[in-house]
Formats: sequence, structure tokens, C-alpha cells
Amino acid sequence: MISREFAKFVHGISYDTLPEKVKELSRICLLDYLSCTLAGSRSEIRPIFMDLVDELGGNPQASVYGTGVKTSVANAALVNSAFSHVLEMDDIHRLAMYHPGIVVLPAALAIAERDKLNGRRLIESIVAGYEVGIRIGVAINPSHFKIWHTTGTVGTFASAASAGKLMDLGVDELTDAFGNAGSQAAGLWQFNIDAAMTKPLHSGKASMNGIYAAMLAKRGFTGAENIIEGAKGFGVATSEAPDFDLMIRDLGKVYEFLGIGVKVHSGCRHTSSSVDGALAIRNKYGVKPEDIESIQLKTYELGMDLCGAVFPQNIPQAKFSIAYCVACVFAFGRCTMDEMNMDVIGSEAVQSLLRKTTITVDEGLEKDFPMGYASIVGVTLKDGRSFDEFTPHCKGDPENPVAFGEMKDRFFAMTKGIIGEQEQKKLLGLVENLDEIGDISELVNYVQ
Repeated sequence: MISREFAKFVHGISYDTLPEKVKELSRICLLDYLSCTLAGSRSEIRPIFMDLVDELGGNPQASVYGTGVKTSVANAALVNSAFSHVLEMDDIHRLAMYHPGIVVLPAALAIAERDKLNGRRLIESIVAGYEVGIRIGVAINPSHFKIWHTTGTVGTFASAASAGKLMDLGVDELTDAFGNAGSQAAGLWQFNIDAAMTKPLHSGKASMNGIYAAMLAKRGFTGAENIIEGAKGFGVATSEAPDFDLMIRDLGKVYEFLGIGVKVHSGCRHTSSSVDGALAIRNKYGVKPEDIESIQLKTYELGMDLCGAVFPQNIPQAKFSIAYCVACVFAFGRCTMDEMNMDVIGSEAVQSLLRKTTITVDEGLEKDFPMGYASIVGVTLKDGRSFDEFTPHCKGDPENPVAFGEMKDRFFAMTKGIIGEQEQKKLLGLVENLDEIGDISELVNYVQ
């Protein structure tokens, strides 16, 4: 039974036996998450979610970051997760095709704050949640991703693992938690076709539902033992070819967690390598937007399916448009949170470049997917010169990593004006020394 194997793994995780590189990555992922959540707390979804929290009420157990508000553990996880996902800057596992940090960390931090747990316990829970969710995601994709948003589905298992670890659930209780997590796993891509706001709700509900699953298991509420591999279970229901053996192969010996990538650009991850390519052309050859005759973009089928729209009509569509993100690079030299607004979307600087852009599927890129989210960006200038840039791996992928120093710079940039400079420095110091924190509330105090 796969759930039971995962339960044994989660129950047995100990800070003292974790590899140092796994502990270090936990700190990097925490910094990434805090950056995204604080930045997202100023997004367009803030008033909607905060109004919901105000109506729902709840025991003031855990903080909603960037607001000064405390609410129930479950509500805090819901809102913090939504905040951290809305800007499309959060971490990702390429093969699992999902964003682990935004479902694992909201749940883990809320429980750790409520129960005044230490940094080492938090690291254990991070590893538990990331590893379980990533392994399930890798084994059900890429077919799962065609219809299902993996962050919403697999994320529910990941949150349950992390929450269950911090709640000291036994193996039987963890197995029950996974069973009930699987029955709550949801998230459909139709929102992308309709350009709706739904995406951060997927991560928020996954984080919240994982907590519910663990809390109920702690109280004796049973769940299906074979929820993952059963005849009417999660794998069969949501994947064309689930590899159940792969889920638990070398579990506890090989950490798939180490395949995590971080984002340096705003927008869906399937836009990132094209942004890197456009930046390379712009910087190498000094290309100016007024010099461009045409832009040719090449991607793989899923990239085209999700991010192939050339003329976005709103912010959600802009985040899922390779053409738009590339146009921002040539127009402004960047693709950041600042470019994800209606004024930029409607600007002539961007629209003139979009009118010159075409996007196609390249067979070679499709063949390599999902081992790489590769792209080819081509630019033809009015003087007849042309440039092509092949980008096999996005900046921030394990093959093209971001140094911790760059993560610090990103943290300061994303949280500027949301928390003070002194708070930024203190928070960064606490993340760097996470292992030594005696009470996670000490860290949370700086993200109010």
C-alpha cells in the first residue's frame, strides 16, 4: 500500500539524519515562499480573501502574512497559499509539474506557529511534504497535467504529509490522512481557458484540505488505505499511465526534493526559458524594440496549450502568455511582477511587439519535454539581421541554479515596502539559521 509506505517514511524522518543539502534546500524554499507570500499579500486578491477570513472568523491561531491578522490554522493556510501563488513566482518541480512550496509551507508554518514548534521540526515537515508530493506528481505526469492542475491535486497529499508530521501522527493515522487527502484532491485547468482567477484557490484549498485530513486522522477518522493505487483511486482517476512503483522507489534514500527549481521571472514556468532567451538576445546584441521586424517563438505542445495565446486580455492571461512575457523583455528589459498589470498589457510598447510575434510547436523541444522546459526565441531585425537563442533549462532549474546570494537579492526586492528594512534583515537571518530557532513564532513575528 503506497499510502502506508509514505506514512512510514514521513513518520521516520529525523532532522539528525537528513542530508545537509536537503536541509539547505529547505531554507532556500522557505525564503522563496516568504518572498512570494509577502509580495502576493499586496495583489488584487487580497481584499477578496481577507473579506472571506473576516466573515468566517475562527480562533486566532496563525498569522496571515503581510496583514497583521490572525485566524484559524486552516484559514491561514488557505490565504497564505493563495497569496504565495498569485504572482506566479513560486518554486516548482519540473517533472512533478507542480509548485510544492505553496501548499507545504502554509500548512507547516501555521501549525508550527500555533504549537510553538522549533525550526528543526519545521525542516522535517518541509522534507516530508515536498518529497511525498513530488513523488506522486512525477509518477502521474505528464498526462495528469493535461486536465488536472497538479498543485491542487498532489498538493493535498503534500500538505497532509507536512501537517501530519508536525502533529506527530503515527503510521496508521498518516495512512488515514493520505486516504482522506486523496478524496479532496482537486483542480481543473478550465480556469485558464476562461481566464478566471481560480488558480491560487487550488493551492489554497490543497494546503487547507491537507490540514483537515491530518486533523481528522488525529481524531480517529479513517481514510482509504489504497487511495493512490486502488481500482477507484487517485492514480487511475487522474492519469493515463500512473507509475505506482516509481512513487516509492528508493524512498528515503533518493530525495526527489533536490529537483526543485526557483523562478527569477514572473509568469507561468512554461514562459521562463523563453524569457531567458529573449534576455540573452537583448543583452548580447543590444536589440531595441523599434529595431524588431518579427519575433518567432518555439515551444513544446504543453507550452503552446497553456501559454500560446499571443494577445492576453487580462492579468491571468498575461501570466500564461509566452508572447507577452517575451514582449515585456524586449520592451522593458524584464518580466517581473510590475509588468503584470493592465496598463502594461494595453500599452503600445507591448502591443506593437505582440503584433510582430508568432509561436509554434517545435518537434525537437517536444521530444525533450518534460526533462527540460526548453525554448527557442528568434528575432529578425528591420536591417535584415536575425538571431536565435536556444535555452535548454530555465534560470533557477537544478541544471542552471540560482545562488543563495541571488535569492537574498530577490527577497529584498519582492518584500520592499511591505516589511521594513530592519525586519527584512532580521527575517533573512532567521531563515539562514532556521535550525536554531526554538519557536517559529519568532520568525512569523517579522511577516505580520
